[in-house]
Amino acid sequence: MAKRKMQIHIIIMGALLTWLGSLWPALSSYLAYKIWFSTPRYKESKREKIWRELASQETLIIAGKKVVIYKWGAITPGYILTLHGWSGRASQLGAFINPINSQGIGVISFDAPGHGASEGHKTNIFEIANVVNELVKKYGAPRAIIAHSFGCMVAGLAMRKYRLAVTKLVAISCPTDTRFLTAGFAIHFRLNEKVMSRFNQRLFKDFGDDLYARTATDKNLKQLDINLLVVHDKEDRIVNWRQGEKLAKAIPGAQTYYTEKLGHQRLLRDKKLIERVSGFIFND
Repeated sequence: MAKRKMQIHIIIMGALLTWLGSLWPALSSYLAYKIWFSTPRYKESKREKIWRELASQETLIIAGKKVVIYKWGAITPGYILTLHGWSGRASQLGAFINPINSQGIGVISFDAPGHGASEGHKTNIFEIANVVNELVKKYGAPRAIIAHSFGCMVAGLAMRKYRLAVTKLVAISCPTDTRFLTAGFAIHFRLNEKVMSRFNQRLFKDFGDDLYARTATDKNLKQLDINLLVVHDKEDRIVNWRQGEKLAKAIPGAQTYYTEKLGHQRLLRDKKLIERVSGFIFND
């Protein structure tokens, strides 16, 4: 699988941040903060297009933004909700659709604000979690949530904040610790401590001093009665598998399924993994 090419304006901005970091930390942190919430879109694959076109679609206005919803199969309470990751889209989890529909169960997903066909160019975890809550209000509680990458963090926040009646969660390639994300961001753009100190001050001003605790997946799921399956590839170069291990150890009774040589994305199409997820949802 070819690596996704980073959009040119992000590359240029990254070089600028590195250069500005030692000269004007305040300006560098301001620009870094803008990038942090931006949602670059990547080209949809042929298989994802097919999965998307098989869905019935509707557009909802949620918190003033157009959000595109996808539905496969008959949607009744007890459907499965899937959540994509940052800069992803609903169709990325399309390989789960047929195995779930074959059980007579419908699937709902959506392109998060600033992603896919939905409106906007930026978002945050609280905005996406609110979309999850609005869908549950409209369609009832899902039997389970299957979430990938940043979508796992969204799921944990939404279930804890809105007390959603979801009993099963499949967390695939989950970045458990929010500080893991910001640390990776700093390394990627070579942001020094002065820049990141100002960056965090902005985060805390906008979202509260307890932001990291409120968005950490392990801390959110600890507050819930949840059956959890943690899935992670041991060669994931985007989110280290130790993040998944940390989550599994934090939640009593959590099950694990580790893969190898599938990375961050290809595991979403692995037949054995999909069988394990289906078994967890319908049989365990």
